[in-house]
Amino acid sequence: GPFTTSRRVRVIDDDLGINSGWAEITVTNVAPTVTVSGPSTGLASQALTFTFGASDPSAADQGGAFSYAIDWDGDRSPDQIVRGPSSVMVTHVYNGPGTTTAWVTATDKDGGTSPAVSSTVDVLAVTGANLQTVLSQQGSITTEVTTNDQAQSLVNAVNALPAPSTPITVTLNLGAGTYSGTTASPPAGVTLVLVGSGGTTTIVGSSPALL
Repeated sequence: GPFTTSRRVRVIDDDLGINSGWAEITVTNVAPTVTVSGPSTGLASQALTFTFGASDPSAADQGGAFSYAIDWDGDRSPDQIVRGPSSVMVTHVYNGPGTTTAWVTATDKDGGTSPAVSSTVDVLAVTGANLQTVLSQQGSITTEVTTNDQAQSLVNAVNALPAPSTPITVTLNLGAGTYSGTTASPPAGVTLVLVGSGGTTTIVGSSPALL
């Protein structure tokens, strides 16, 4: 970290002349470098996982905690502060489609803040075709919804999937609310897991179930 200290300096010239004095030395803090990695494509309502990393030339700072200021919506104002080690994983849900640039900075224990870096995510609308695109890229996914309309859209997208060559699972976490009127009928090879306050329901293959 930054600090100032004094050291006595003695100088001997070629003729063996000696002179000495005090020198003030100021050590300044060097800010960390931050990195971000995560999916470039996601589905609206999907729980997307990002990994944030910080690198600091100070061993003491590198071994300490960093504060990650995350701007999820690209307005350059932090939406979330996460405190953790030099590598942390954070999950975020985008509720609507669109292309969004997330920004992050890292601050070390001495107050040094990195320049911001960004990660751009193309968030796709919830359709069967878009769900298939995401599943093809990422495999099984987890989603989070808070309204009946969101749940219906996601279940309809699952129902519209073609049978995959490799088994996949779509987990749907239901927030507080009332959900009804949608029949879940995933194709063979797709498992839909519904998680809500009433428990967990697992629908495998082509086994219709009413939400």
